[in-house]
Amino acid sequence: MSAVRATGPGARRCREADEGFQRGDDAQPAGGLLAAEPVGDFRQPGGAVVLARSTTPLDTRIAVTWAWIALIGVGGLAASALVSVWLARWVGRPLTALDTAAQHLGEGELGERAAVTGGPPEVRRLAATFNTMAARTEALIHGHQAVVADVSHQLRTPLTALRLRLDLLAAAPKALHRSCWPRRRRRSRGSPDWWTACWRSRESSRRCPGR
Repeated sequence: MSAVRATGPGARRCREADEGFQRGDDAQPAGGLLAAEPVGDFRQPGGAVVLARSTTPLDTRIAVTWAWIALIGVGGLAASALVSVWLARWVGRPLTALDTAAQHLGEGELGERAAVTGGPPEVRRLAATFNTMAARTEALIHGHQAVVADVSHQLRTPLTALRLRLDLLAAAPKALHRSCWPRRRRRSRGSPDWWTACWRSRESSRRCPGR
């Protein structure tokens, strides 16, 4: 910092610099700030007080500040990217497992279940609902299979007996006709069907050979 007192043309240049109209070559030092204040009468100053200060420390602080701002910005962007990736995996991993379980269930693997651990609460509730649905579907399909097997067994026994009877009828029709003909003659018009009577006669003759 320096103070200069000048008269004559120098004082005029300092006055013009203070008023902002123009500056002399000595009023703008390189790498610094300069302030001039006229001394004496404003119209005819007898001198001027000039203050000069270097801006190098200020420029250095500004550069350091901008460097820190840039570093903090880059670090914030990197942290945001890492957090975004972690959140995407945290949400997407349970959904991927749920999608895989749904595909396996659709392919017929009734015991397939989705993992309920991990992820946000909404995804965990969705996985639990899917598991409940899969368990009910498995129970319904197993119950349907049991009913079909039972009905098949119930139908198989009469059909087998009917097939055996048809085989017997095809094997010995004449003998059956001869054994049933006398009984048919003795039955009235309101009696059961003739073939039913013949079959019963045949069965009774088998159970009682000496009859």
